[in-house]
Amino acid sequence: MDNTPVIRFKGFTDAWEQRKFDSLVKRVAKTSEENLPSVEYDDVISGYGKLNKNVALKENNRKGILFQEDDILFGKLRPYLKNWLIANFKGIAIGDWWVFRSNINSQFTYTLIQTKQYEIISNLSTGTKMPRSDWKIVANSEFRVPISNVEQAKVGTLFKKLDNLITLHQRKLDLLKEQKKGYLQKMFPKNGAKVPELRFKGFTDEWEERKLGELASFSKGNGYTKNDLVEFGDPIILYGRLYTKYETVIKKVDTFVNKKDKSIISEGSKVIVPASGESSEDISRASVVGKSGLILGGDLNIIKPVNYIDSIF
Repeated sequence: MDNTPVIRFKGFTDAWEQRKFDSLVKRVAKTSEENLPSVEYDDVISGYGKLNKNVALKENNRKGILFQEDDILFGKLRPYLKNWLIANFKGIAIGDWWVFRSNINSQFTYTLIQTKQYEIISNLSTGTKMPRSDWKIVANSEFRVPISNVEQAKVGTLFKKLDNLITLHQRKLDLLKEQKKGYLQKMFPKNGAKVPELRFKGFTDEWEERKLGELASFSKGNGYTKNDLVEFGDPIILYGRLYTKYETVIKKVDTFVNKKDKSIISEGSKVIVPASGESSEDISRASVVGKSGLILGGDLNIIKPVNYIDSIF
């Protein structure tokens, strides 16, 4: 296996060394009930490594693992949730966290725990309903790291800058989502009203009230699971991808199956929404299937508007 990365900073040519994870970090175990900011699972944005609130304002009287600035928090419970954080303050980690104090550049180690290699190893877990990462497996797993502290710092700094850029764009995205909510409230008539509060110039007619059943027909997709996926085959839209992949209009998919009998095939211009979810927000997510010939998987509600109703509307 190659001991150097495909892409690296100019001026570095030495091979990276292979080291066990427990030589890279010290696992902090000291607990405290001090009146310090506390971090729980619900405080961290999964996969982003950012706090979703000002934890200094939370009241806390529980015991947790004491961490300091530059320590790394990794959520060992259900590690696939990708709960991680590099601390820029002193505080207490409450719940199923590992706290790492890096023996090398801390920002590099923080980047390392986000790699695919670490993800796979940390998910070799114990338990089924509540899986937890196994410290013995993680501690004894070997990872390649730069010999040079300078190269470690450069790699860590690069990914820190990328994280900051992602955060900036995430804030812009959050603002756009709030703007969309505002438009949805103002561009559709409120209960009892016949015209919206805000509308495009040149339109003055009242909106008519119609039953949804008059405007569309309803059906359901047919059952396929992740286990049915193949590298090449017939294109399919799976329920879970509505949350992670698709936007308002779906024109291209990257998941394929071998088509079964009685499969539901899109004719285009149909609206699909999840048939189940953990919250009302989950099942209010919708996409328009803009292309015909796509298989529509199970747990999808399919809405086919009548000809004179625009499917994106």
